[in-house]
Amino acid sequence: MLPFKSGMHVLGKDFCGRKKELALLADYISSAARVYLVGERRIGKSSLILEAVRRQKGCRALYVDLLAIKTVDDLCKRIVKALITLEQDESYAVRMLKHFAALRPTVTMDPLTSLPSVGLAPSVKLQPESIESILDVVGGLKQTVVVFDEFQDILKLKEQDTALALMRSRIQQHTRTCYCFAGSVRSRMDTIFTLHTSPFFKSALPLHVGPLDSTTFGAFIRGKFETGGRVVEDEMLRTIMELGCENPGDIQRLCIALWQISSEGDTLTRRHVPRALEFIFTIENRAYEDIVEQISGQQMACLRALATRGETSALSAEFVSETGIALVTSVRKAMSRLVERRILFNEGRIYRFCDPFFAAWLLHSNL
Repeated sequence: MLPFKSGMHVLGKDFCGRKKELALLADYISSAARVYLVGERRIGKSSLILEAVRRQKGCRALYVDLLAIKTVDDLCKRIVKALITLEQDESYAVRMLKHFAALRPTVTMDPLTSLPSVGLAPSVKLQPESIESILDVVGGLKQTVVVFDEFQDILKLKEQDTALALMRSRIQQHTRTCYCFAGSVRSRMDTIFTLHTSPFFKSALPLHVGPLDSTTFGAFIRGKFETGGRVVEDEMLRTIMELGCENPGDIQRLCIALWQISSEGDTLTRRHVPRALEFIFTIENRAYEDIVEQISGQQMACLRALATRGETSALSAEFVSETGIALVTSVRKAMSRLVERRILFNEGRIYRFCDPFFAAWLLHSNL
């Protein structure tokens, strides 16, 4: 059985390391604090929060994913759907369905996951004032940690200031509920929590989530391979970490590929890497082609230059020259747009690919 997990939350025996962060979150949860976590995508923020909640006796998480929300209606309905599916107890679900009857909710079972899927009437459009009544329901939950994932996307709302103000006014009244806000775009999370004009200014404690300790994670990865009779030596472990840019999610994607192209009894070496990358390219090819088709020529030139320079670079004179674009302002604009589209990630002056295998695919495809 495949021992690696990718594209999902990892808990229990599949969760690795982060003892310090888990202990800190345990304190925050027990004291009903507010905390915001920042780290790049697939670094493990959501899994960290949910694992911390799992380890608290009698505690549960209300998980609300705000990725790509466009309107206040999206925001409200994401919270409502999370409330309705919070637990499997039938009486609870009935109460929630009655509470939000005006939204004409429907609950069906997903045939693939056997989990409930909630639908709400698209013709009913919720307005900013609905935020308060919905959060009143959230505030009434017991022993529940409220998790807002990709929280920075709330800044995409036309009524962002109103939405944040209404959320803040209600959340500050929930003195027995811990709130965790996770985000992958540091600049936007800073705008929400450190800008003095923001309603959420200094309303939550910061927690940066970076790469896992390489020794701990290396031992974890090696142990997973050993369950299938595969041997990974130190040099190969370092190669796996480097190719995955020390991002746990990307490292596990590569490990899945290595597992699939190898057999029990194999000793994995660098000679397995090209086949593993080809395995990833085969799976991701359509998605990668879609990205290339949807970006501008200047954005493509920037991606090509970044991939050639090793997937990470500052906007130096050398980098600008390599793009072939005459104006620095044009390069800066193109890179900013790529960050907005979550193709690139930047921290300070350094830019890198959100998906390191996309960079490898660009070079492999000679694009």
